[in-house]
Amino acid sequence: SSFTFPLFFRVWFPSNVQILLDKSTLRRIASTECLPIYQQTFAQVVADFGGSQLTTISGVDVTQYIQLGTQSGSNSVVSISQNKITGLAEGSEKLVLRNSSVVMDGTDIIVQSQYSFVVN
Repeated sequence: SSFTFPLFFRVWFPSNVQILLDKSTLRRIASTECLPIYQQTFAQVVADFGGSQLTTISGVDVTQYIQLGTQSGSNSVVSISQNKITGLAEGSEKLVLRNSSVVMDGTDIIVQSQYSFVVN
């Protein structure tokens, strides 16, 4: 004998993912004998979740579950450690999600050689 029992699942999935940056332009702040030193910034990744016949939940912080990378795959312009992004050299790069099936355009970040001064 066998039993049949209907089982329903509600599956929320990301429908919109964004990489938000504290600063999208990193400027040179100092120089050592060999290398310039650039600003750093922090990224936050937020997503909207929804599904068929489900209410969309907007702005869910998924930063701790995402690995960020550069579109070029290179670390020549910026270095990324978790959600901290540090400028390494003048140029521009596009930040993307690594090892993710979520499709997104990416977020631009620019590193400039002009100095940034902090006035107290």
